[in-house]
Amino acid sequence: MSPSVDPKTLCPYCDTPLPTSPTPLLRSLLAKVCKKSSRDPRPANPLGRKAPLATFIAVCQRHRFESQILPEAEQKGWPKTIDWAKVGGRVEAMRDSLQALINDHDDNDGGEFFWATGGPRSKCVFWRDVVSEVKQKGSRAVAGVRGQFANFEKTQPG
Repeated sequence: MSPSVDPKTLCPYCDTPLPTSPTPLLRSLLAKVCKKSSRDPRPANPLGRKAPLATFIAVCQRHRFESQILPEAEQKGWPKTIDWAKVGGRVEAMRDSLQALINDHDDNDGGEFFWATGGPRSKCVFWRDVVSEVKQKGSRAVAGVRGQFANFEKTQPG
């Protein structure tokens, strides 16, 4: 650990820097998880703690969000709170685009599917693989437990 790094500024679980101004949610998560963890001083972090991964993963996800994503969102002027009164109108304004994605066609093609001409789904390799599986084995086989397990990586990319 560099002598210039204050261990109080590090996550006690993953030893990466915490945001300079943690939100009340992050502070609350840290306090809750601290009660479920034990001291584990490390060379990189003398204030380190240990706990099962499932216990502290939410803390690390949140501090990474607040350190990396939130500053970018603020820089782009994204709102920090959702104006729920406007959500319905915004979704309604996207109705045609969303329906085209769901149906895999647009209003300009007369309602015909345009798999060959490049509908939104046809551009996704994962979608094409699943469609091919359904054509070969049938929807029941693909949607069944065995089929879902076999195709999990195709239906849950990333």
